[in-house]
Amino acid sequence: MYEETGATKIKVTPVCVYKEMEEIPKEYEMSKIMLSDELPANLTYPDTFKLYFKTVKEKMHLN
Repeated sequence: MYEETGATKIKVTPVCVYKEMEEIPKEYEMSKIMLSDELPANLTYPDTFKLYFKTVKEKMHLN
């Protein structure tokens, strides 16, 4: 979060369902939006995203 926002202390809010999405502007770092029940194999930060994904699934009672 520090790199993205400069925040040094954060409180995470529960995850919600996205209702509307648009195309990502070409100048953004993200290349595409991907909706999936599983993590993709080629992640930039695999350990971090695996932890996030596990935590979200637990909060949503999907484990």
